[in-house]
Amino acid sequence: MGLTLGWGIVATWTDSLVPRWFMPLYGRDPDLGGYVNLLWILALGAGTMWYFIFTRRFKWIARIIIGFFIGVGAGIGIQGFFRLQLPQIAASFKSVWIKTTNKTGEAVLDLHAMFNNLVFLVTFYCTMAHFLFTFKRDRPVLKHAALAGRWLMMIAFGAMFGTTVMARLSLLIDRILFLLEDWLGLVG
Repeated sequence: MGLTLGWGIVATWTDSLVPRWFMPLYGRDPDLGGYVNLLWILALGAGTMWYFIFTRRFKWIARIIIGFFIGVGAGIGIQGFFRLQLPQIAASFKSVWIKTTNKTGEAVLDLHAMFNNLVFLVTFYCTMAHFLFTFKRDRPVLKHAALAGRWLMMIAFGAMFGTTVMARLSLLIDRILFLLEDWLGLVG
């Protein structure tokens, strides 16, 4: 354990602290020039604050930096969540009334796109009604919408499973044909 601890201290000093903190601090980094970079002193202060967790009297100092990093982590996590989820939420707002222009330039209704959006919206709202647990399902509209949402989800999951099975079977058929035709020469 002593050898591991000693090696860890030396490795931390030579691989992390000297090239990533000490050299940029005194400007020995070619990108920084020859001046003292004061931002790295702030990093030293913030890094030192973590070690106050080991004292009873100054534990509050460590809680400041821990709270700061928890806040930064939460902010980055929320930002990533909204970057990933907001386009999906915005795509769920679809119009049922869609007009397009035909070859002559006049505005006509696009019945195919209108039907697709209507099916999407009915499926979306019925599925959301299935997961809506804040109201009792004693009203017939909500009860039947939730039941339809359950069935629509089962149909969607079945279709996904079916495509997975079909893809695996097509790979299996291809390998069996390779074995029978090319490798064994039994067919053809």
